[in-house]
Amino acid sequence: MLETAKVAPGRPCDFTVELNGSRGTLRFDYARLNELWFADAGEPAGTRGMRRIRAEHETHPETDGWWPAGQGIGYGASFVNQAAHLLAQWPAGNWTPDLATGAEVQAVCEAIERAAAERRWVEITEITENRGVTAI
Repeated sequence: MLETAKVAPGRPCDFTVELNGSRGTLRFDYARLNELWFADAGEPAGTRGMRRIRAEHETHPETDGWWPAGQGIGYGASFVNQAAHLLAQWPAGNWTPDLATGAEVQAVCEAIERAAAERRWVEITEITENRGVTAI
């Protein structure tokens, strides 16, 4: 299930991503940038539940240069860190996602918009063929 809304009264700038599967759950809430919530279905039933992971410790991937553990990272600082991470790879870095990936994502977004506007299923190839793009 995918649920999305541009306007939701009482929820200014909320952004939450939750993945649920047969083996567990992972949840990210934009309002709490330093945290991930995790549940492992393989745990004993008596101790199963959501567990908070503070994703700010220097042992976590992508935290180099962030504030010390326990200090909240904010919206602006996250962009500064993203830019620093990208520039540290200059010029021969592993540029992922690359421009081709961005074009693929844009094609999916355009297909979603067209499907909503025309009230029908839209194949990604309808978007890419009009651009001369051969692979997605």
